[in-house]
Amino acid sequence: MKSTIWIGALLVCGGIFAGCAPSTPVDTSDAPGPVVSNQNGMNSAEMGNLVLSESVKVGAMAPDFTVTDENGKEWKLSDYKGKVVLLDFWGFWCPVCVDELPELQAINAEFKDRDFVMIGMNTDDDMEPTELKKKLGESPVDWRQAILPAQHELKKAYDVHAFPTKVLIDKDGTIVYIDNLIEKSEIEKYLTSTENKS
Repeated sequence: MKSTIWIGALLVCGGIFAGCAPSTPVDTSDAPGPVVSNQNGMNSAEMGNLVLSESVKVGAMAPDFTVTDENGKEWKLSDYKGKVVLLDFWGFWCPVCVDELPELQAINAEFKDRDFVMIGMNTDDDMEPTELKKKLGESPVDWRQAILPAQHELKKAYDVHAFPTKVLIDKDGTIVYIDNLIEKSEIEKYLTSTENKS
């Protein structure tokens, strides 16, 4: 993703749509290059190491959970062990989340045949299931969605407060990246490393 696009998008999100991401100021005075705002105010060189909770941090095993998808089917995160999994915590209420859907669609199209699974962790809990399914059908989303009610159990471990948030999990189930944004190359290196071993 291009840093310049995301700087503008995140500033709009933080300034106009309060609640999409916290308004943590970012000090750009000593930054070595373009700074991307995220929930901890880190620059792009430090991205990928956010901590969501004691159990959800880089290097930890991803806590399993059971959810229901947009079609009412129940499934578990552990069903995808052996694949690289990208969890995208988002909602239609978040303009930055919606703006990045075409880019996520392109990533999914490129990697889905390479042991990669993208899962939308949808937080539109104020939307009726039929309305949500209709909106999903009208959007670029063509990957599975987990529908997260306000009190869902996984919200304790995956304590997300800024949206979007990405959690990348390797084929062994280890969390390898957590941040608001993710570059395609970050995903690809976990696909390539395992492909080279075979």
